[in-house]
Amino acid sequence: MASINIMFWNIQNFGSDSDYNKITRGPASTSLAQFIRKLISVRNTDILCVQEVLSTAGPHIEMVLHELWKDDPTWCCDWIPGAVKHRVPEHPDAVTSVEHLTWASGHLPGRSEGYAVFWRNGAGTFQMVQTQYPVSKGTMRKSGPAPAPAIDHVLGLSLVGRRVIPREAGVANIRSGEVAPSHLFSPAAGGYVAGTGGDWSVSRYPDVAATLQENVYWSSVRRPARFVIQTAGGAHESSKLVPVLFTHAPSGNIPARQHTYLSGIAQENYIIRSIGSPNTTNGPFIYHNTTIAEGDYNLDITLEVNNDYYTSYRNAM
Repeated sequence: MASINIMFWNIQNFGSDSDYNKITRGPASTSLAQFIRKLISVRNTDILCVQEVLSTAGPHIEMVLHELWKDDPTWCCDWIPGAVKHRVPEHPDAVTSVEHLTWASGHLPGRSEGYAVFWRNGAGTFQMVQTQYPVSKGTMRKSGPAPAPAIDHVLGLSLVGRRVIPREAGVANIRSGEVAPSHLFSPAAGGYVAGTGGDWSVSRYPDVAATLQENVYWSSVRRPARFVIQTAGGAHESSKLVPVLFTHAPSGNIPARQHTYLSGIAQENYIIRSIGSPNTTNGPFIYHNTTIAEGDYNLDITLEVNNDYYTSYRNAM
């Protein structure tokens, strides 16, 4: 497989128009955009994944793209809210539009954010794959003839994960944050199966509000973003298709531990949909050989107790 350089960066409050950010980053992140261009050039970056993207980030994304286009006009960007909207049915096929998502990271007023991905569409070593449903804000690209292939929606949210057994079964206790490294599941690549005894279940994540951190939820909570790249190497889709997950866990020990562990058992770490219609991941589920997963997990890894919450990633790989 040819080298593909991916950078992950939590840019605090990216898209904020506060006086502080205007001073430190320039209006619409002008100075920050110049720095990103230089950093990407030095690092020879092909894909840049950004966390803490605010709903007001549109002009800031455009500013970054205008800087990147000075070196390569094929740079594109897609961005997405970070949570499922309240009252959307608890099923992955119920989330089919950006209208089903929200920027809110909790049920109470407060933190709101999402994600963005910038990519070099003319890199030649990979191409982005269209999501099954158009749930993102949509690709921003240089005006004029679109760099081929023109992908309109790259980003999605991880909505399904391995089923976690409750504490009464002697395995895990999500509600108290004591998510045990061992858990019961059946990793068959059969797709979404609801209810007990199923292989997969809709995934739930913790709220950022301190008063709601004793539970996990389907809606109005921040969950991992995901996209799929198709590489040039390999004879089969299991080798060519590579899912990329990146996430931003809430701060605070209990929700950070919950979010970290649960993102490690996200379905994309094990199986993904193959390519059905042209360059779109809407075919049957397949196992894949490689996953790229990253996060700002807000966990101090020098504390031995926190190491257990990364085991879901190690076991998945």
